[in-house]
Amino acid sequence: MRRFVLIAMLVSMIFCACVAGAETVDYTSGNIPCNEDDVYALTCCDGLLYGLFESGLYKVEPSGEKTLVAAAAELFPGVETLLSDDHSVYAAAAREGQVILVQLVNADGTYVNQSVLAVELEPEDDVDLSQSVLRNGFLYYPIRGSQPAVVRMPLSGEVGTLAFIDNLVCFDVTEDGEILAQTRESSWPEDTVLLQTVSPETGEAETWADVGKAGYAFDMAYADADTVYLMTQREIYKVQKDGELAETGIAFTQDIVDFCLLPQGLAATSGGMLKICSFNEAAGSADQKLVLSICGLYADDEYFTAFYEAHPTWEIRPVDTDGEETEARFIRDVLTQTPDVDIYIMHDLNLLSDIKAKGYYADLAASEVIREKAGRMYAPFVKTLMDGDKIAAFPHPYYVMIAALNYNRTLFDRLQLTVPTTWEEYFDFCIDWKENYEDANRDISVNPFMHELSLVTLLEHFDDEMIRDGIPVDYQSEMLENVLRKYLRVKELYPEEDYSGTQLFYDYDLNLAQDDSFEFGALPLTFRKDAEPIYTPLEGDVWYFVVNPYGTHVQEAIECVAAARDASRNSDPYVYTEIPDLPLENVYYEEALEMYREQLEQLEARKAGADDDPDILLEVNEKIDALTKEMQSYADNNRYWFTEEDMGPFREIVNHVYFSDFNPVKEIYANDPEFFENINEENLQGFLQAMDSKVKMSRLERE
Repeated sequence: MRRFVLIAMLVSMIFCACVAGAETVDYTSGNIPCNEDDVYALTCCDGLLYGLFESGLYKVEPSGEKTLVAAAAELFPGVETLLSDDHSVYAAAAREGQVILVQLVNADGTYVNQSVLAVELEPEDDVDLSQSVLRNGFLYYPIRGSQPAVVRMPLSGEVGTLAFIDNLVCFDVTEDGEILAQTRESSWPEDTVLLQTVSPETGEAETWADVGKAGYAFDMAYADADTVYLMTQREIYKVQKDGELAETGIAFTQDIVDFCLLPQGLAATSGGMLKICSFNEAAGSADQKLVLSICGLYADDEYFTAFYEAHPTWEIRPVDTDGEETEARFIRDVLTQTPDVDIYIMHDLNLLSDIKAKGYYADLAASEVIREKAGRMYAPFVKTLMDGDKIAAFPHPYYVMIAALNYNRTLFDRLQLTVPTTWEEYFDFCIDWKENYEDANRDISVNPFMHELSLVTLLEHFDDEMIRDGIPVDYQSEMLENVLRKYLRVKELYPEEDYSGTQLFYDYDLNLAQDDSFEFGALPLTFRKDAEPIYTPLEGDVWYFVVNPYGTHVQEAIECVAAARDASRNSDPYVYTEIPDLPLENVYYEEALEMYREQLEQLEARKAGADDDPDILLEVNEKIDALTKEMQSYADNNRYWFTEEDMGPFREIVNHVYFSDFNPVKEIYANDPEFFENINEENLQGFLQAMDSKVKMSRLERE
């Protein structure tokens, strides 16, 4: 029999009848952005929603306003979830081998933060308090492992009981004390996922509903004898007894952290977004909810908090493409004038030139915000994203990167190496390193194919450079053949990547701080000696929004694009000539300093308890001195990520960024990737001859 030691500190008033709570006001459906203050747990007490935010415990009013109950530093340490018995708010915490139940807010609404129950754990217990339940004077929590079970601990001080449940996933407790558990059993052709009622006394189980594979959930909430709600990875579903899954209208673009039932609805959280679904509103049903659909990667809620603030009753839903590329979905939709998708997030710059040529976009210039931002963009972005006075596309707030091959300045200076300026010089350098430098410099690793360098990307660079400079593109030229022969030779010499030592070359986004203190420097390579350097975005470097001109919600979609912002940067992406809120502060600055302070406090405490031991005092004082200097250096040099001065070198570099209107190599590779395989010195000329023909045909087809 499992041993439980119970420390009951709960006063008898918990079991007395409580005075009736104040009349509650129903919550209305809406989205509440939490502005980087992530929400970790939710509970409903006396009709009001409480949330455990990163900054502390809050009461969330039906209006969406938050009232601070207690700051994070004041809460009992180790809190993992919030609980409620409908009269008081509690927290469950795991600390020092115990499960501890803490009363946070009493029936009068007063913050008390006192431990009321502690349960000693067995050493082998793997407790998951995030799924604990408080019901009818009992605390329930699951134990994972080879024998999953639900522990039921009475708050009265009596001995607890244990209900073993095979294949337990998650559970809740009914009003009559039965455990309603979800189980998942591996079987063929697919797993069996059931909801079962389990008697905590006898362990007898009875099927409540067969929800199937689609109903596999991470948490659940029992509503009444006929209804339960399931939290899957990103959606909340409703299940009737003996019934099937039904949508509630709550969905997130990132994983759901927690949810709870409200008197006439439910609330769910995914990091920095809190969503309310009211069962009393027609807009709360999935088929009538105002939904803005986005197709593509990086459609997370965190980028659109400003849109949610302006449109709290709307939902932003990612479109499931079943593995289909967004570009392919876009082409099919615009050709058939399908309105199902409102916004596309894409990266194919070849397609963008087609979009402009054929007018397959809603003009984003309808937004004053976008017009203002477009007026501040660097010339390469203006040329690429704008179509005359119209704005065909707009950059994603985070995924705009101009990556480049970089070289290690320190190592080049130390070894007195000449920095290559052309692709031919670069491959010559790599050959020379292997033959003359590698053996004497085993602490240095050379990976020639950083920056996604391959035959395809090399040819893309070649085509862009020739077109930019107005030179006829000849794939059978002696210059290109020489470069590719050396490229193939380097591939033979470096069959595997080596990370055993300090990197001589590296793949970086273009750095804003290109001063001498930065170890790596950009290495723009050209095909022709003394040609102007060129930075060509590779696939995935630049992601952009396009609004479907045939979409159902064109105006709202444009507003959504205009509001898109990366909150973690506290700034616009670096496609603008002016960044209004420079200097850009390091968002981790204060957090890092606090960590330094905590370490110093620990060292001071150790020093105070050294009892004048000279060896310990010497060691601790040395650590305090070193840590103090390190903290001061961090404080002096890391407060800002970028300043106005840092932007100078970047603004020079960005003038060399080049977006081609059309790169045939990208199209040829997309249509026939095998064409670029198995190239060697013997068949190189034949490959280049075929490549030349394919490029000419590709360009001819676009005329």
